[in-house]
Amino acid sequence: MRGDTRCIDGRLFRHEPQRDDPEFECDAGPCPEGEGFGCDEYESIMNQLITSEEMTAQALRCGCRGVDDLCVCQNATDKITRRELLFRATERS
Repeated sequence: MRGDTRCIDGRLFRHEPQRDDPEFECDAGPCPEGEGFGCDEYESIMNQLITSEEMTAQALRCGCRGVDDLCVCQNATDKITRRELLFRATERS
């Protein structure tokens, strides 16, 4: 549909149909959710299970020190852990 956007390899493309090309898409800039990766690749990186060492390091950065089972640090990756995951992914590629 006209104006819809989608992410391809870390770039947003907006659907702008033309008379001679109804499927035309133009580049709308970097994708804010993909952080330089395509959204699919970014999601697969972020959905990886973190290692016990990463869990321990994340717990030590939190105020609860990993003791509170209901704390966010026990249930989701923090910004530093996500940054480290992305850094390792760029080293592999």
